[in-house]
Amino acid sequence: MSPRKNDKEPEQTSIKDSWEFKTGKFILRIVAVLFFLTYLLIAFPQALSWGWQSYHRQQPLAALEKYIDGARKGDQKTLLKWIQLRPESERPEIIEKLTPYSGGLTPLFFLTFARWEGQADNIDKAIFWNFLARYRLRYDALRCGAPNAIENMDGLVALLPDGLVVPTVAKYDKKMLIDYLGRVLAFDAEYPANNNPANLCVFINNLEGKSFMLVDPKDWNALRHSLRRVTEWELERMKAETPANDEAPAADNNAENGTKTDKPE
Repeated sequence: MSPRKNDKEPEQTSIKDSWEFKTGKFILRIVAVLFFLTYLLIAFPQALSWGWQSYHRQQPLAALEKYIDGARKGDQKTLLKWIQLRPESERPEIIEKLTPYSGGLTPLFFLTFARWEGQADNIDKAIFWNFLARYRLRYDALRCGAPNAIENMDGLVALLPDGLVVPTVAKYDKKMLIDYLGRVLAFDAEYPANNNPANLCVFINNLEGKSFMLVDPKDWNALRHSLRRVTEWELERMKAETPANDEAPAADNNAENGTKTDKPE
């Protein structure tokens, strides 16, 4: 007599077919995917940055002209990043090539030049670029319309590694202060500032927590001449208070001859 079909013993279920195993496997896959995506988010920007740097470092110095053209059209960030990636041996030539375009450059370029010259132990040039950067920052801040913009900019620059160079010179060496201010005015006369401070103004607005109206571009030239006149008056006052045996060197006198401000057009 054959056994009944319903009396047959049930087959044992494999653990791989259990819902616990399938759920755990699904969770592990999700964790693996999340780990991979996290790795991409971390590694991809670094790889992209490395590729960007490698590409631009391999370009010839002659490519600088292309980035200068881009900066004149408004893309100064790319130019600044490009020159910061170049070899130290190219820095003197880069400064020389960019100097004729100084009027349209932001103060960040002058702070970069100051750092380069300091690293090369060209202390005189480093101090000059620091003075010029602060002078141009003041002009930019004036055009932003914020009443405390200049004080804020001075405070922020002082936080930089070499940001105390100008205040230290101003405090301890009046002769050097007169000399560098004269050279800055001479440079400004040769390369009048004509950059757009809009990006800096956005930063100032965020810093102040308020929104200020950018001064109308038609009034920028009048502001520039006002800043020059105030600086010239301060120079004359300091020279009058400086003893004859402690006057600024001849280089300052030569620089001063071309710094007197004409009336704005």
